Amino acid sequence: APVTPAPEFLDQLELTDLENDLDSASYEVCQGDCDDDDDCIGANTRCFQRGGDAPLLGVPGCTGEGTAGVDYCFNANGYLWEVVYSDNAGDAIVPYADKDHSLATTGMLACQGDCDDDDDCSGNLRCFDRYDSDNTQDDPVPGCASPYPGVEGISGMDYCYDPTGLLVYVYENGEMFANKDQGKKLGNCQGDCDDNDDCAEGLVCGQRMTGDPIPEDCTNPYAEIDTWYEVDFCCDPAKAGCNP
Repeated sequence: APVTPAPEFLDQLELTDLENDLDSASYEVCQGDCDDDDDCIGANTRCFQRGGDAPLLGVPGCTGEGTAGVDYCFNANGYLWEVVYSDNAGDAIVPYADKDHSLATTGMLACQGDCDDDDDCSGNLRCFDRYDSDNTQDDPVPGCASPYPGVEGISGMDYCYDPTGLLVYVYENGEMFANKDQGKKLGNCQGDCDDNDDCAEGLVCGQRMTGDPIPEDCTNPYAEIDTWYEVDFCCDPAKAGCNP
């Protein structure tokens, strides 16, 4: 998957310093000095940390350098961001920031992590798995930009993403990976199908052997590996690479 360019914000604000240690939800976008996400106003506004070797690192969506070492709030839409973690005691996800307390029931938005499976993501979003064993721990997450240059989020962390047009592995031997898909037919670019009955109307189960191409309107979301090389995906029979 190619690296996603940073989102473009039409109205970029100048970095502005307010008092430090204000109450929670006290800083607007491009204002600082915030200490954590709770200090920022807005559902998807985060605290951009600057320090160490990069005290003047540019803040996404803001202009100017600001004050060295001061952290500023920014609009995190479209950027990789860690908002929850697994408690390792079950399926629960626990928010880092109180502003996201509803995520445990509604699911995370695109580019948010750390997800464990598709059920942690809202709507039709999926959890983009990045495994050390497959050398995908630093793969770019489709449709998401990194707020920090040269780093594709936290190594090995999994983020929610929009899988439209990308190969998605939903089933294995007839068993669903995600409860959210219970009772649904597989959509375009989704697998593993066994026959046409597994696919939504108008789609067929494209049969693939090792080395066979994927359907032309589907994209492998991983950067360097031939993921799921024998998995069969539902596809449009009018497209090249879709072999019913």
